[in-house]
Amino acid sequence: MEQTIPPSTEKKESQTSIQNGFVDIETMFEGMTQNEKCQVQDKIYEDYVNAMRMRNREPLEEQRFYGHFFDGGNFEQSITFGSIKDGYLLGSNVNGVFVPTHFAPSGLRQGYRLIKELMSADRPTALFITQDLVDTIQKMKGWKILPFRIKTYFRSDVIEKILVVSQWSALRKLASHHLVSIVKDKLSGMEWRASQLGEKAKNLLRHPDANADDLNGEIKAYIENNEIEDYEKEELPPRN
Repeated sequence: MEQTIPPSTEKKESQTSIQNGFVDIETMFEGMTQNEKCQVQDKIYEDYVNAMRMRNREPLEEQRFYGHFFDGGNFEQSITFGSIKDGYLLGSNVNGVFVPTHFAPSGLRQGYRLIKELMSADRPTALFITQDLVDTIQKMKGWKILPFRIKTYFRSDVIEKILVVSQWSALRKLASHHLVSIVKDKLSGMEWRASQLGEKAKNLLRHPDANADDLNGEIKAYIENNEIEDYEKEELPPRN
């Protein structure tokens, strides 16, 4: 059953100033004792579990949650949006776009406020969310709901998600990040191949009878073989 915020509460929330903001998880616990840090982390995980169960979803195991956000397991920069009072949206900074992945508000009203205040935040947000949350966001002004579905996998289950952004610039930034990642992968492959070719050249030149023609032939054969491998790995476009 869909949960909604009473109109009177929504009006009251709209009259208050922004109470939440972005915090880098690496600096989030600065100045805290170890005990205080553990208490805050435990509270965040508890809020996350409650939010998941409220939506009849199975939460991530505690060890994996802590490992991802608090022990450096996230490949991107982990950041949060929120406060001790309202709880947090936890996610990643992807090329200047906040991509929340885990919802940990301290309550239903606070969760509504977190999502609403993201519209006024100092960086764009991209939400990959299920239809039940889209139904809630549609009631807020400013969010842009894209007209296509994205299939994701969670514990062998296929889950359909919808992309919602706070600013159109989020799409450009995410697309740019994806392109850079592809280029980096290509450059890493080229660097590895260059090192392999270097080793082949050194081994060849160690031979007492080696000459420039031998080296040229080895380079040519190596390049041709790797071009064939690349071609075979590429997905051909569909025939018209």
